[in-house]
This record gives sequence, C-alpha cells and structure tokens, in this order.
Amino acid sequence: MKLRFPVALSLLANVALVVLVLRAGRGPASEAGEGMSASPRVTMDARRIKTNLTRLEVTLTNEAPVFHWSDVAAEDLKQYVAGLRSIGCPPETVRDIIKAELTTQFLALRRPIVEPFQREYWSIAARGGQLDDESKPYKEAIKKLSEQTLGKLDEYLGGKAPERPGRRSASDAQTAFLSEEKRATLQQLNEHFDAERDKLRPTRGAKDTPELAAGRDAILKQHEEAIVKLLTPEENEEYQLRRSRHAHDAHASTGFEGTPEEARAIARIHEQYKDPADPNPKDPDYAAKKAAADEIRRQREETMKGALGAERYAQFQQGFDGNFRDVFRITERYGLSRDAAAQAADVLRSRNEALKNLRADKTMAADERTQRELAAQQATYAALLQALGARALRTYERYHGPIVPLPDAASAQLKPFIFPLEP
Repeated sequence: MKLRFPVALSLLANVALVVLVLRAGRGPASEAGEGMSASPRVTMDARRIKTNLTRLEVTLTNEAPVFHWSDVAAEDLKQYVAGLRSIGCPPETVRDIIKAELTTQFLALRRPIVEPFQREYWSIAARGGQLDDESKPYKEAIKKLSEQTLGKLDEYLGGKAPERPGRRSASDAQTAFLSEEKRATLQQLNEHFDAERDKLRPTRGAKDTPELAAGRDAILKQHEEAIVKLLTPEENEEYQLRRSRHAHDAHASTGFEGTPEEARAIARIHEQYKDPADPNPKDPDYAAKKAAADEIRRQREETMKGALGAERYAQFQQGFDGNFRDVFRITERYGLSRDAAAQAADVLRSRNEALKNLRADKTMAADERTQRELAAQQATYAALLQALGARALRTYERYHGPIVPLPDAASAQLKPFIFPLEP
C-alpha cells in the first residue's frame, strides 16, 4: 500500500509529459486556437520542445570532395597565395610555388628581350664589337624585368622568408632515426673531421696540391671508419642513404609521388651502381671504358625497373623529361590527368624531332622547308588542343611561346620556338 502513491504520481507525470509533447507537435491552426488560453510560459515551453524535435537529415559519406588545382590557382598571385593558404599549404611550399610562377613569367618576358642580341651575337663578334658594351642595354632591361617579376615575391607573400635552417638542421634530419646518444656522438665526429679536412684546404688564391688532396682523402677514410665503429650495419646503411645525393631523386622526378620505400630503393640502387666518370675520348682504352660505363648504367636501370615495377619506373623516368615537366605543371593546375601531360609531351617531342630533321635536310628548298615547318606546327597545335583543351593550351603558349608562329614571323623566315630560354 505504501508504494501505490509514488507509482501513481510517476504515472501521472509521464502522462502529462506525453500530452505536452503531443500539443507541441500540432499544426499551426491548432496552436492558434489554443494560444489564447495558454499562458506565455506554457507557450514558450511548447515552442522549445517543438524546436528540439525538428527533423534533421544528414548524408554521411567517406568520399572526400573532389579537389582540382584550379580551385586555388589564380592569375592574381595574391589571390593564388590566399588560396594555397586556405587549404593548409605549408609556408615554404607556398613560397616555392609562387616563386616558380614568377620565374616562368620572367623567362617568358625575357625571351623577346634577349633574342635580338642572340641573333646579332656573331655579327658583333665578327666586326670586333665589344660584347659587354653591346649587351649593356639588354642587361639593364633584364634587370628591370627581374625586379618587376622575381623581385615581387616578398610583396605577394606579405613578408620575407624566414631564415633558412643551418647545417645542423639538415644533419638532424639525416640522423633522426638514431638514439640521442648516438646522434650527439655522430655530430661531434662530423664536426671534428670536417674541421680537420678544412685545415688541409688551399688558402684563398692558392692552388690545390696532390699532397693536400691526399691528406683530405686520408681524413675522409678515418671519418668513415669512425662512423662504421659507432653505428650498426643497418644504421650505417640508413645514414649513408639519407646523406646520398640521390636521396631526393624520387621527389625530383616531376609528378612522381614516391613512397618512402621507393625513395630508399632509388637511393640504394644509385649507391650500388655509382655513375662512372665519362672516359676521355683521347684515352687509348676509350672504347672499353665507355662500354664498361654503359654496362654499369644499364644494370642500374634494370635493377631499378625491377625494384619499382615497369609502370612506376616509366613514371619516374618520365618526370625528368623537359617537355613533360613543362606540361605537367599546367595539367595539374587545370585538374587534367597525368595521361594528358604524357600525351602532350609526346606530341612536343615528335614536333621537335620533325623540325630537327627538316632543318638537317640541306637539299630542301627554303620555301618548301618553311611550308613543311609551318604544317608541322599546325599539326602540333591540333594534337595539343585535343590532349589539353583550349584553356590549358593557352596557358602553355603564354609561358612557352606560340605553337604556330605568328603570320608576320612566318612571312620571311620561320623560326618557331622550341625550347624555353634558360635564365
């Protein structure tokens, strides 16, 4: 009997709560009819309950939104910087990207400045002119252009670059896998032997001698032996790979996003098959030495192909092709596939080979050669348009010159643009 009253009270409370929820879920007409008799406090509570019961539909997906480089790339470099920062691009990478854009602009604008001087170079030399004096106007124009392009880097980024890490930071990256004790000991060894070798370098203005060179080689050997004693064979192999000049080859290949395992394999194979020095053609054993050097390179490439696989090896090698490098940055910017860049690079390579053969044919009349060169350029333009599309092709021509020469350039003597001028 003593439990009946609490149980009844609990049931009444639950019923009251259900009634309140049902009233909150009624339509606008019902609410309007009852609103006149309800107190402001009850009406407010009802609205709160209705708000809390609002239906939400959410679609969940594991797929990341599609990202294209064109989402952040912009002609306005300040806007480009803002876009890169908005996606969390590291400051150093932002600086490198904008610097590359400015460098490309500089090269494209530099070309028409230096071309007249290049055409007159041998004429100036033949008539005994002073090249330094003759080139002064061109140098001044290039300096001004550099200030207007490359000199604007800090302005676009909103400040100067932070000071670059010193030698110790680079060394830290090479020894990060070691224990703190070994890292400290290795650092001391490196500093000691580096200082000893520096003592045997010729003073400024003096010539190096065989004795000094032999002394440095002896210290280098002692240095290597000390490292071998300090590290385990596995640690020494990893350390030597990280110090190798080939440690960043995987990153240096344009468009090849190498895994850590691939980067390590590439460095290891280069260390195993070190690039031999080219023999002197005047050496009596030139043919044999050249054949031996070629065989080492062949074995290295075969080993690398086996380590990476045929497809990845082809991509790795492709990343060092100049035509592919020029096109890949543009296809990446417009969200095009790697295949589009590869197709365009093949077209440019075929164009260059065709023009080379035409110019090598001395039996062909000048007018016929001009017409054939123009036809080759027009065919190249059509193939690139199909591979890249109009927007990407316009961007390529903006930075690397027109594929089809302008009418006034083709009227007298056709000199199509093939390779960008180096800075």
